[in-house]
Amino acid sequence: MEQSFFDESALRDPTWKRALTIVKQELAIPSNVWTLIRNGWTGALNITEFVHHLGFCRFNLHSLILAANIQREGDEPEIDVLRRAIMNLGIPMSTVILTINMVCQRVLATKPPTVWRPIFEQMMACIEIGTKLGGRTSMIDSTGGALIGFSRGAGLAILMAHDGAAFRKWYGLTNGVESRELLVQMFGCESYQVAAFALQQLGFGTEIAVGAAIATNQMQVGSTSFGPEVVRWRAAFQWIDALREGRGYPAEIGLRSFFPELAPPRDPSRKNTVLEVLYTEVAKVKRQGSSWTWHLPKTSYEETVQLVNG
Repeated sequence: MEQSFFDESALRDPTWKRALTIVKQELAIPSNVWTLIRNGWTGALNITEFVHHLGFCRFNLHSLILAANIQREGDEPEIDVLRRAIMNLGIPMSTVILTINMVCQRVLATKPPTVWRPIFEQMMACIEIGTKLGGRTSMIDSTGGALIGFSRGAGLAILMAHDGAAFRKWYGLTNGVESRELLVQMFGCESYQVAAFALQQLGFGTEIAVGAAIATNQMQVGSTSFGPEVVRWRAAFQWIDALREGRGYPAEIGLRSFFPELAPPRDPSRKNTVLEVLYTEVAKVKRQGSSWTWHLPKTSYEETVQLVNG
């Protein structure tokens, strides 16, 4: 992460240095993969260019077909099915899906402890909530919401891949509830620090990484001023956190009306129908969990458990 976005205390903090070391070890990717993610996320590629570059990167392309929920029609060539999936999802969302799938595959390849399943399930719930939030506001859209949701759970997943034994012990002590003291004691850093570096390492840029980091209210921002992009991602992160925790909106008053479409009405006798629909959608995810499995190497958690244990 670019040092200019941190004040001096953050730069001197060994926990940030530790987080960066972990991310570089666990998420080392070839330059062509980084370039594809970056250009796909920013919209710099058309579909022909995107598909062409995918041929040189080792992604699980079936994840896009599963995420788009489309079926092969007759003798339709696989490449055409893939193109239809990308067209339905859009290139930025396709990029996010492929990246999340890639990270999950790397975590599973380490033969993680059995608690990987609840960690993944919680992460996917955040991703789906983020997608639904983003779909209700033009400022971040579904793709941005999905990526911010991913950042909420990615840090723990990467820590689990880095040291499975320590993670098993930590989870047994906390049941997955994060606390700074124990995380730093066992891993040398916190999960949000890992997630922030992961976003940048993967090619999504500094703004979203810093926005996700300061949203935790734990990052020391000092007198550094952040641009509107950072503030936007910070607001999205805190909205997702609020919805995930069963709150109607962020505790910070200034963020409640940050996204105009979701602003709670000042008159308590009136309702924001967009917000009410979002509440209903989020409640279903919280109650039933996310049904999405495109992040897995198999079509279900049960099959993936067998694969990991095999």
